[in-house]
Amino acid sequence: MMNESNYRELTDFNQAKTVQYVPVICVVFITCLTGTVSNIFAIRYFNAKKNKSTDYFLLLTLSVINLLSCLYMFSIIGVLVHTATFTSDLECKIFSFLSHFFLSSSYFTVFDVSVFRFNKVYLRSTSTRMCAKLSVVCIFIIALFVSLPEWVSSGVSEFALSKHTDTKGKQCTTEDSADMRLLSKYVRITKGAIVVIISVALVVMYSLIVHKVKSSTGKLRSGSHVGTATSNIEMIPEQASNIQPVRSVTRSTNTASLTAITDSEHEQVGLSIRNQYRKRITPCAVNKRLRRRISRMAFMLSLTSILSLIPYLCISVSTTMSKHEYPAWMVFLYNSAIFFPCLTPFICGYCNTEFRNSVYKSVCRYTFWGK
Repeated sequence: MMNESNYRELTDFNQAKTVQYVPVICVVFITCLTGTVSNIFAIRYFNAKKNKSTDYFLLLTLSVINLLSCLYMFSIIGVLVHTATFTSDLECKIFSFLSHFFLSSSYFTVFDVSVFRFNKVYLRSTSTRMCAKLSVVCIFIIALFVSLPEWVSSGVSEFALSKHTDTKGKQCTTEDSADMRLLSKYVRITKGAIVVIISVALVVMYSLIVHKVKSSTGKLRSGSHVGTATSNIEMIPEQASNIQPVRSVTRSTNTASLTAITDSEHEQVGLSIRNQYRKRITPCAVNKRLRRRISRMAFMLSLTSILSLIPYLCISVSTTMSKHEYPAWMVFLYNSAIFFPCLTPFICGYCNTEFRNSVYKSVCRYTFWGK
């Protein structure tokens, strides 16, 4: 039984830690709230586009996973508030398992998007919707397999509040047994190795994609005479307005009517030729531009996912400190992985003008801006 003095000491310690972590709690709350709202807009947009290509289907899947991640990551606040008073072993296991499952699913989905972009841009192979769905199922299975060790090794462990007292606090971390700590260490090292392997694969794939895009752009520029012809054709109406009719007519009314007919004929010829060239050029240019934008978006998503994961892996592998000993900046870096689910819609909006316009219209519709 805990006497009154020990209970007061435990409460004071927990409150002091909560005050210390207030900046981190505020950042987590704002990040999760922003990610929840932005991913709802992303789901709405990609759901309307999911039948157009496998890329939109995978981005829809990523948005759904990120929405669930942002909603669940609100529970980090509860863990930070109960730094020394976390007593439920089952809740600790559920928290550790689901947080790793959602984040792993998100990262593997981004890698899946990059693989599909590599197949489409570099290998010139088309993938079906069924192939994309099977890849998503495989992602969930792999994420489940990666997260299971967290369920086994996580639990409530006791720690002494200070060297001068016997009062013990309880925190959600790796269980006290040496076997569980060793298992947790090996799991984190394995995760770090997986991140390194995926990073190297992404660097190789995007290097090949960039080389392919540059070579195709060079081929497109080699046919610049077509664009020159188009620009010259666009000048026809302006030149045609200066052409005088060859036949001379004495009456001014007949001269005006003939000039109007000649101008209209030249304009119609110029417009018809321009439209003919645009039909030949525009679809190819639009497809290449869209391909580059999607590839750039996939690259930015991959880079952001890796960068947000590095601080967590470095701290979890290198430090020997217990979680209750972490200063505020270390707690912030340890939970930096939550930024990726929040940033994904903003990256999509940066690379997709149509997505930005869709979000703007939705915001105006449901707020006072649209009134």
